[in-house]
Amino acid sequence: MKEMLETLRKAKQKRAFSNQKEFEDILTKIQSADTELRLDWDNGAGEEWARFSNVTDGIVCMINAKLDLTFIREKYNFQKIEQILDVFYFATI
Repeated sequence: MKEMLETLRKAKQKRAFSNQKEFEDILTKIQSADTELRLDWDNGAGEEWARFSNVTDGIVCMINAKLDLTFIREKYNFQKIEQILDVFYFATI
């Protein structure tokens, strides 16, 4: 738990994106890198979390639009999107 709290503190101190377009570009890159992922994010509703899922594992990745934070399910093999996520603090759950 201590490790997770430290991750959350660091993420809160740093904004990941300078604007909404930059966040949307990251989402597009992730979808292009792993075409099995489906995006669930409603920008118009003000959602802060974008969720990616696939047929096999359900939700496998959640990315916050305002914080430098991403959660990835441990059973998801994220090698296809790992380089894209290198700019975030991320935790496997």
